[in-house]
Amino acid sequence: MKCILLNKLKITSKKIIFKYLNFLLNILKKYLCLLIEFKDLSSSIKGHNNFILGSCFYSVIIDNMVYFYIEYNNINMIKKKYPEIACIIPKYKYLFLRKIIIQKTFLLKDINNTAELYSHAYDLLYLFRKYGKRNKISILEMENIIKGIDVIKYHYGVEMSDLLYNDLKFYMDNNEFYIGFCHGDFHGKNIMKSNNNVYIIDMDCVREKSIQEFDLIYFLNQEISVSNDISWVNGLLYLNKYLNNDDNMKKLIYLLPNKNTINFLLFLYFFDRLGQDFSFNRDYLLFSKNEISEILMSFTENMFLKNKIQLSETDNTLA
Repeated sequence: MKCILLNKLKITSKKIIFKYLNFLLNILKKYLCLLIEFKDLSSSIKGHNNFILGSCFYSVIIDNMVYFYIEYNNINMIKKKYPEIACIIPKYKYLFLRKIIIQKTFLLKDINNTAELYSHAYDLLYLFRKYGKRNKISILEMENIIKGIDVIKYHYGVEMSDLLYNDLKFYMDNNEFYIGFCHGDFHGKNIMKSNNNVYIIDMDCVREKSIQEFDLIYFLNQEISVSNDISWVNGLLYLNKYLNNDDNMKKLIYLLPNKNTINFLLFLYFFDRLGQDFSFNRDYLLFSKNEISEILMSFTENMFLKNKIQLSETDNTLA
């Protein structure tokens, strides 16, 4: 009992310290705005604070430090194995304190011009492609897709998840992709400029052996989601419409080896992204069953599966 109470006390103390540090950091940000050039930048990870202060880019980590160390190790790995990609990662200086990690580099700025952003995205994806090769990949090698199917199992049960697993496995067994280096979190806010040079940040989702087309879809998906202020799940539903009407997007699609299979590629990406989000949040309810059903109904060509989804929705309505 004494050990349990001590553990609870430690957890409570940690939460209080985190809230206190976050409070102090927010006050510091407001104060700095009055003194010198300061710009707060968004971060998708709680406890990671990115901002521009004077002539430098800073990231202050006060929680979820595991993702910092994943990125730190990934950057060191990239330096050894992927020299051209290493050149476009900012060189950081680190300050390790007991409860805080601060990393600092030269001034990085967002790219606000859409055409310029898409042009740089194309160049970066083309660079990644140098470290890829057309090949098949087993569904069992795609950890996030398996996790995405587990989310489906939570919402719909084993029978539905098994049907989806077999469909995705059949598609992957009978198609080739560009397999190799992937950024894993490839969107516009992670592509930045310093003077006339382009850099990429947030390397905590890097994979050495994955479907490279997912980076391209991730970028397009996020652009639609952000511009329409909707979730990435809903953004995925709009993507096919935009692909045929947006000139910037049309240029990026040339990187897809087979445009005729894009519908199933988007479907495959959905499970990969769902699994990746679950890895970060550990929440089966991150997206509602209705949102997931809409994706499944839009992208699957399996009529038996569609009937199962419709029956499931009917049962929920009756309940």
